[in-house]
Amino acid sequence: MHKNKHYVQGTCLFITSRVEQDLPFITCKLINTAIWGILARASTLWDISICHFLFMSNHFHLIAVVRNPSQVPMFIKQIKQETAAAINRITGRRQHTIWCKGFDDPIVLTADKVRERIKYIYKNPAESHLVGSINHYPGVSSWEMYKNKETQRKSLWLKRSCFERINNLHLISSTQQSKIITKLAGDDPEYLTFTLSPDAWMDCFPEYETVDREQENWRLIQEILSEEKKIGHPRGVVGVDKLKTMPINKEFKSRKFGKRMYCISSDIGLRKKYINYLKSATRKAKEAYKAIKNGICNIIFPPGMFMPGGYFLDPLPPDLFLAT
Repeated sequence: MHKNKHYVQGTCLFITSRVEQDLPFITCKLINTAIWGILARASTLWDISICHFLFMSNHFHLIAVVRNPSQVPMFIKQIKQETAAAINRITGRRQHTIWCKGFDDPIVLTADKVRERIKYIYKNPAESHLVGSINHYPGVSSWEMYKNKETQRKSLWLKRSCFERINNLHLISSTQQSKIITKLAGDDPEYLTFTLSPDAWMDCFPEYETVDREQENWRLIQEILSEEKKIGHPRGVVGVDKLKTMPINKEFKSRKFGKRMYCISSDIGLRKKYINYLKSATRKAKEAYKAIKNGICNIIFPPGMFMPGGYFLDPLPPDLFLAT
C-alpha cells in the first residue's frame, strides 16, 4: 500500500526527488538529451500537466497539475527508472541504486506558494553557486521554454537499450558527444513532443480566473532575474565549462534532507484542515488494509487513497475534502 499518498484531480503538486549519493546527472550533452527524451516519453504516457521543472546533478524539482490521480506515481516512477537505467548503462554498473526511495510531493494549497516555488526552482542554480543566473545554466530545465513562451519541444527518445558504457564521458567534447548520440539513435531516430503547460497551475486557483496570464508570467520572470542579482557569490560560481566537464561519478553526499511535507500553504487554517483530513484518511486506509489482510473483503477504502495492489480510489473534489 502506498502510504500517505493522496492525489486530487486539478490540484498542484511540488515534486522533488534526490539521488542517494554522488552527482550522476552532469550537464553534458548526452545526459541532457537522455533526460529530455525520458521526460517527453513519460509525459506522453501519463496524464499530468508539467508546469515548471529543473534537474540538478543530484535532484530534480517539478511543479505539476494532477489530471489523472492514479497516474502520478507511475509518471515519477518512469522518470526515475529510465534516468537510472541510462546512468547505469553509461557507467557500466549493473543494478546500482541511483535514486532515494520514494519522492516528496506536497500539494500546494495557495497560489502565492506556487509562485514562491516557481522562483525557488529557477533560482536553484544561482543559490547553489553553480552559475550567476538561470540564463546560463547548462542543465535540463523548462526555463528557456518558459521565458520564450514555447509550449512544445521535439526531444530525441533514446531507449535504455540504446545506451552503452562510455568511459570518461566528462572528457568527451560536445561535438564528439553529438556523434555518439547520433550513433545511439540508430538509422531511424525517434522524436517525441514534450509539452510544457506553464499556466496550468493557475487553473487550480479561482482568483486567477481574471488574471492576465501573460502579464503574470512576465512579472514572475522579472522577479526571478531581479532576485538572482541579490544572491552573493563571495567565492565565485562553478561556471558553465566546469559543470559540463564534471565527472559522472564525482563523490558527493547530500546534507539537505528535510522532512517530507503534507502540503504547502500560506493559509494556516487551510493547511490544518488538509492535514487533519489526510491523517484521518491515512488512518482509515491502514485499518482497512489490516482488515483486508485478515480476509475481510467488504471493506470501504477512504477516497483518494491507494488500495493493496495499487488500485486507486477517486478522491473527493478539493472543495469537499477541505470542508470535511
